[in-house]
Amino acid sequence: MNTIMSCWTLYFFAIWLVLDTMAYVMQYYTPGMTLTLPCRIVPTVQKATFTWLLAQKSTPTASSVTIAEVGKIKCDDPQRAKRLEVLQNSTLKIQNAQPEDVGLYTCQIYENNKGQPINTTSISLVLLRITASPDTRLHTESRLTLTCCLSSYDPCTHLRHHQLSWIDDQGAPLTGDRYTIPAQPQCCLQLSIKPLNSDHKRSWRCNVTVNGKTEGSASYLSTLEGQNSKYIAIVASSVSVLVIMALVILIVYLKKRKGQTLNTTNHHDLSIHGCDVNDQEQTFESNQQERPDVSSKQAMDTQDFPGDSYAVLQFHSKKTPKAVKPQIENEESTIYSDVRTAR
Repeated sequence: MNTIMSCWTLYFFAIWLVLDTMAYVMQYYTPGMTLTLPCRIVPTVQKATFTWLLAQKSTPTASSVTIAEVGKIKCDDPQRAKRLEVLQNSTLKIQNAQPEDVGLYTCQIYENNKGQPINTTSISLVLLRITASPDTRLHTESRLTLTCCLSSYDPCTHLRHHQLSWIDDQGAPLTGDRYTIPAQPQCCLQLSIKPLNSDHKRSWRCNVTVNGKTEGSASYLSTLEGQNSKYIAIVASSVSVLVIMALVILIVYLKKRKGQTLNTTNHHDLSIHGCDVNDQEQTFESNQQERPDVSSKQAMDTQDFPGDSYAVLQFHSKKTPKAVKPQIENEESTIYSDVRTAR
């Protein structure tokens, strides 16, 4: 008799366990994620309407609130309403999910918006979050404590199939003397770390598994305060060296260019000066050959060229041309040239 009662007890316990597990689907998330909650639609219903309900406490007195109806968001909290959206296939979309979004979401399908719901879909959002202590001013001399916790619609005692674990970047369990993982309640698991310099910008992961299958994961990025100063100092030193090198190259370039400019200017001045002397000499020689004397000028003015007149122009030069010596001692720096003009 006792054996029969024990068998029936195990049978009913197994049925209750299955019903308890399959009552609704659990969906795991971390803060900041975008979630989509599908609503199972009945294809045979032509004029179907749906309503999304939210319950956030698993207690007998807890009540559900309507957050969407007939394709429109109806939420009393304006901040939450901004993050909610109903898609064309009746799917509920939650953007930038926050801890306050934990709860049991139920989609109810009605025919012609009347009577009892003909179909119901329930999804429980479970939050997986990591908190750190201290969250700032982390040094190699301090000790970092990370706490990974589950938050759900159900009490923690109902999450008996869930298991939390800490892993490294490659997915292997954390082992070593500097890691301490004390015994924790089922919904939270701590990790105590003695930080090293290599832990700067390192990711620590917490996994949740249900019946041996990984269902969710959260991560935390550790930052050592002293390491930022080292990186800043290295970058500043590198920039300083590059600036000094650039200045040296610029100074050398400017000096070289200035020397080239001076050489070009001196050569140009000498060329111009030589050209001026030659022109002066050539002009002197030409004018000296064509210079008429006064008597010839008068004769030409009165006899040969009665319609022309002459003017005597004087050009002064700082140098005495070498080709021709002056004939008059008082006029050694004077050059004469006759210019004929029409009356």
